[in-house]
Amino acid sequence: MKHKRAQYPIAWDLVFKLCHEDGRFAYAGTTFWCQDDVGLKPFGMGCDWISNILHIYCLHLRVR
Repeated sequence: MKHKRAQYPIAWDLVFKLCHEDGRFAYAGTTFWCQDDVGLKPFGMGCDWISNILHIYCLHLRVR
């Protein structure tokens, strides 16, 4: 997730929130999907350079 000038990886925050000891879900694994067919198109974010290469965490959860 991008917010203002910072990037935050929220996938594992979500797992920790949903799968805590008393949580409704149990973590069952992750699939990492890299969309390497997307061309590299850098863009500016303030004074910083950020790539547009995409990747997605497919989180697998199981209902307890």
